[in-house]
Amino acid sequence: MTSKLVVPHARDIVMSDYAAVARVLGFDLDNTLARSKMPMSDETARLFISLTHILPVAIVTGGRYELIESQVLDSVAPYAYAPHLVLLPTTGTSYYRFNGRSYVPWYVLELTADQKNRAQAALEKYARALGLWYKHTDGVRIEDRGSQITFSALGSQAHLDLKEAWDADGSKRTVLAAHVQRELPDLTVRVAGATSVDISSRGIDKAFAVSKIAQQFNISTSDIVFVGDRMSEGGNDYPAAVAGTHAVRVDGPDDTNDFMRSFMRAYTHGIMIDVVSRRAWVHDKEVAIADTEFSLLLALLHARGEVVSREDLLKQAWGYEDSGDTRLLSVSIARLRAVLEDNPQMPQRIQTVRGGGYRLVFA
Repeated sequence: MTSKLVVPHARDIVMSDYAAVARVLGFDLDNTLARSKMPMSDETARLFISLTHILPVAIVTGGRYELIESQVLDSVAPYAYAPHLVLLPTTGTSYYRFNGRSYVPWYVLELTADQKNRAQAALEKYARALGLWYKHTDGVRIEDRGSQITFSALGSQAHLDLKEAWDADGSKRTVLAAHVQRELPDLTVRVAGATSVDISSRGIDKAFAVSKIAQQFNISTSDIVFVGDRMSEGGNDYPAAVAGTHAVRVDGPDDTNDFMRSFMRAYTHGIMIDVVSRRAWVHDKEVAIADTEFSLLLALLHARGEVVSREDLLKQAWGYEDSGDTRLLSVSIARLRAVLEDNPQMPQRIQTVRGGGYRLVFA
């Protein structure tokens, strides 16, 4: 008999161990990055924005793409580094990535008309039988999201406090999902948001989603650190843990903020940035950094340890289209080393690559 996987809480992990393996950072959305259907807080948005400049970040949610727009993109644009951000709405039945202008789908897996009809009929049948089909709801009760059918017991627009109190232990949704799953063996039925049950194509869950993330970035699922609030068996984030990610459990956005702050510090070996205010800290001490040097730092961060040519750095930090003045770059690199390096005369973080340019190494 396979033992249950116990996912550690963010406060109980050794953050340096997780930072050492992370090549992609994945997040659930509702009750992880934001409260249900609500926009990110300013604090969460600032931390999230900064992380997108340091490594690739993925969001996997049961909600529609439009909810990612209202909960995340509206809060982080234009400061997030879009090429590092990938979006998987409806539990990975679709996958969006940045094409240089906007987010476009890599793939979309739609349910057939027959599958949708059977899913909606089964949800209504068992919700009525279990006394969960209430006379009055606030908003849509059963929603066709194209690649997913979602049942919201109180309605999609119910007040957040009512939703969070309705089924706090998940027992109502678990029973409903079990009944519906038996009737729909060819589909996947899972407990989702605070009042929701989702139905999608067979085999579609967050294990599928993280496998697609790994495929795009040509990595293993063990190279993904995935953060979610429903990490116990039966929760919709649990499959991401079973798939082999380094999974982390949180109890809400405040925990996620603490995680992001600690992760950034561990991943960069002590460098913290706030892209919105263009401020930086080294070992928790704020350092004075000019605007041009901050742009230079971001350009080096985006390369993720790869060499950036002098020409590219001049273009990204100063906007030069031609070769520009390399002496200006040398001066700015020296200034950046002065604030980031323990010993600027023997730089360990910003390395010169003869004939190539510069690279940033976290050491």
